[in-house]
Amino acid sequence: MESRKLTERLINYVMFKVVFVGAVVEPDLLEILLWTVWFTALGFLKLFGGLVRDRCEWLASAPVAVPAGHARALTLLTLLVVGVVGWATAYQWLFQHAGISEHLLLMFEVALIAVDLAQTVLRYSFHLWDAFRRAVDDRLPAGASLEVCVCVCVCS
Repeated sequence: MESRKLTERLINYVMFKVVFVGAVVEPDLLEILLWTVWFTALGFLKLFGGLVRDRCEWLASAPVAVPAGHARALTLLTLLVVGVVGWATAYQWLFQHAGISEHLLLMFEVALIAVDLAQTVLRYSFHLWDAFRRAVDDRLPAGASLEVCVCVCVCS
């Protein structure tokens, strides 16, 4: 299932970017090479962002998910966020003298990936927090809640 989705995303991404680069770039070998490297790195981040989103959704809906699975998903998610921030920082350093239109054109895809990853981080964080609360509530005495126990511990 994941490999099929990954293949579909890859085909859609490559087809869209080939059309995009063909419409935007003049036939200069150096510029085409630059755009190809740029979109290859972003495609890597985007495809793995979709993969980690699918994995997090699967882990959230799985009745029995092991902590190691959550740790792997969170590790990949963290690495992707670091990669997007690193790529945006490298862009700012490499293309600091570019015009505003080039900045907007090049950073648009980075912003989309960042928003997609932020949404995945938020949804998965809320799921993990809810699962943690349910696990703690199951261990508390009858009638007690996590908030009451935290208030009692803080006030004492």
